[in-house]
Amino acid sequence: MNMFRSNTLLFLLLISSLLFCSCENTEKEQELTRSQRLQEVLDTYLETFNAKGVSAAVAFQNQDIWSGTSGVSFGTTAISEDMIFCIGSLTKSFMAALCLQLADEEVFCLEDSLHKWLPDYPNIDSSITIRQLLNNTSGIYNISEHPCSICRIMASVSLCL
Repeated sequence: MNMFRSNTLLFLLLISSLLFCSCENTEKEQELTRSQRLQEVLDTYLETFNAKGVSAAVAFQNQDIWSGTSGVSFGTTAISEDMIFCIGSLTKSFMAALCLQLADEEVFCLEDSLHKWLPDYPNIDSSITIRQLLNNTSGIYNISEHPCSICRIMASVSLCL
């Protein structure tokens, strides 16, 4: 019974401290909307890390989406929410992280053949695994190396890569 009382007391202390901390906002924080607070964070981090410009979006569980920008893109052009950016190979890291999470959740195995999950494609070896694809050891041709790829063309005019 003593153990039950001490655990209950610890639980009540934890809950009350969380409630107290969540109510301890400054007047400024209480006046700002969620959108304003997120924009303030974006502006602060841009300044803190001496960045040139940033565009960000947050998708909430209730389907709300916030987007904000801060700083400049090229020269003195202010970043706008409708700007398109060349992000190079950044998506590879996101896809790899997502694949590793799915493998950890046992949705698929890294040793699975690509053809287990994708249709057959001409000139693609059916024995290539997801692991090989993620490690860039699959032998699949890098399309961005093709002389007619859009990034090659744009790089030649200094807009991409």
